[in-house]
Amino acid sequence: MKLTFSPADEIRETFSEKSKKEELLMLFDRHCGRVRYDFFLRLQKSVGKLSHRLDAVIRETLEAIEGGIEKAVLHLQGGQEDTGAVLDGLRERQRRIERASRELTGLMDLVLEGGYCL
Repeated sequence: MKLTFSPADEIRETFSEKSKKEELLMLFDRHCGRVRYDFFLRLQKSVGKLSHRLDAVIRETLEAIEGGIEKAVLHLQGGQEDTGAVLDGLRERQRRIERASRELTGLMDLVLEGGYCL
């Protein structure tokens, strides 16, 4: 065991400490790079998954909206056809009621005149 240090020993120790610090910094930087790269890959993967899921939700929403619009159009078209049929039926009923009203008016006139007997 040496009790005295020579200038060469001091220089060697300084270089040894400096080289250990540099090696430590290099290892730290290398590991930081790995962590950064791993983080980047995970982030990229998460963004990709989010993007695909968001696309799917938007696509499903658009399909639902388009389906609703198609149903509404069909309902309106069917409603117009139904409305036309209902109107035709109502017009026919109105004609029958008018005819019956005229017949009843004629009968009422006969009864009031006393010319009609049962």
